[in-house]
Amino acid sequence: MTQAQEEYQALGELEIMSQANNYNHWIWRTILPYVGNSIIEIGAGIGTFTQYLKNKEKVFATDSAQNCIDVLRKRFHDQRNIAVEELDIISLPDLEFWNPREIDTVICLNVLEHIKEDMLALDNMITMSRPGANIILMVPAFKFAFGTIDKLDGHFRRYSRKELRNKMIQAGLIPLKITYFNSIGLAAWYYTNKIVKNSSTSESKVRIYDKYIVPWLSLVERIIKPPFGQSLIAIGKKR
Repeated sequence: MTQAQEEYQALGELEIMSQANNYNHWIWRTILPYVGNSIIEIGAGIGTFTQYLKNKEKVFATDSAQNCIDVLRKRFHDQRNIAVEELDIISLPDLEFWNPREIDTVICLNVLEHIKEDMLALDNMITMSRPGANIILMVPAFKFAFGTIDKLDGHFRRYSRKELRNKMIQAGLIPLKITYFNSIGLAAWYYTNKIVKNSSTSESKVRIYDKYIVPWLSLVERIIKPPFGQSLIAIGKKR
């Protein structure tokens, strides 16, 4: 399989998840209180969450994959406040296209698990932002749920809450919030990933889950914080 084919498949997965409007808006509502006005998004993909940032003062939508960069530039070419830049968070270049003293928010959703050197990635996120900035992370939860789709999607790990908290502290962040997200999704993921061992995300199942499960589950989890979930959402503040 060529690199181009791998990138194409990755885009296909992103396109399927981009259609889960209820799910994506649920994530956005969860992180919104911590989002400022001068933002760097790490691993913006095809702009699923970048679209929520259109009214912010300045947004740097970054990705390391050229095909994602192409999609982002086409999608947001008329948004003067959104700059699309190619960026490998591990090989952080000279900070030429933004001023770290101005960045008050770094958003990194479902990206850290793809990075072998995740501590270096966290260090670089801190470097590219000003003191007091919020670092917003979303990662897959529970090591026991690691399976076929994780491997095919290029995941190096799933995180425990303790591991994520320790890594945030080690990087120099003050953890403000680390919560489980999408409790029922964990059971669905485990069944698909570990028992059935599917090799890809089902568009029809995502659509059904998004339409019938997410609306009421998001209401329940807003009131009762779940003790488990498919993902962890974490907010860390730079000292």
